[in-house]
Amino acid sequence: MVHYMPWFVSQPYSGSWGWHWTMNYFNPNIVNTNGEQAIASWYYPLIGPYDSVDPAVLEYHVLLMKLAGIDGVIVDWYGPDNFNDYAVNNQRTLALFNYTRKAGLKFSLCYEDQTIQQEINGNYITAGAAISHAQKTMLYVQTNFFTDASFLRLSNAPVLLNFGPQYFKNNSDWVSIFSVLNATNQPAFFTEDNRLSPVGTGAFDWPPMGLSGGGTNTLPPAQLQSYLVSFDQKAGG
Repeated sequence: MVHYMPWFVSQPYSGSWGWHWTMNYFNPNIVNTNGEQAIASWYYPLIGPYDSVDPAVLEYHVLLMKLAGIDGVIVDWYGPDNFNDYAVNNQRTLALFNYTRKAGLKFSLCYEDQTIQQEINGNYITAGAAISHAQKTMLYVQTNFFTDASFLRLSNAPVLLNFGPQYFKNNSDWVSIFSVLNATNQPAFFTEDNRLSPVGTGAFDWPPMGLSGGGTNTLPPAQLQSYLVSFDQKAGG
């Protein structure tokens, strides 16, 4: 399974450049002497800055995955709300899954609960409504994702990752959030670095780029190895 970001919006396809290509700094309409556009990316796409809802791009990405022997995708998911670019990202997630399904690939979600704090800060929801709002989000997931035969399952439970947790940090929060789901859709829940016990099934590792220092975007091999050894030891314990 590979982690996938669905949030790219391009001017040629959608009429304007999305934030993830510009980050309020770069202008993709500026082209350098190598023919590359100025984009907010460490790497330059072989096909240039693309749109994540473009059918040609989606077919291309999925075929590359299929040829590479990848089993499926885990999409970084911000929920369906019409706040910031969350709805746009969700639209692109749904579009991607149409293509992974056709290719016989599995798919799953990595839910970003940091969105709750962002929505509170933006007066989209109140802190007191955070749990109920997350419950509605999970009901959306159940209806639109968990019930799909292509959704990744572990021991017959839908696999749901969480990039954190960053807002709901207590086990009891997630028990409440998942309580609205059907018994057959109680997720196999994986959080970053550490298992959230007992609601969590396990954890996943994520390279600690914060240790790279100085904005170099390069993590020394020794530090990466130390992190991975520590993660494996925690998993083994």
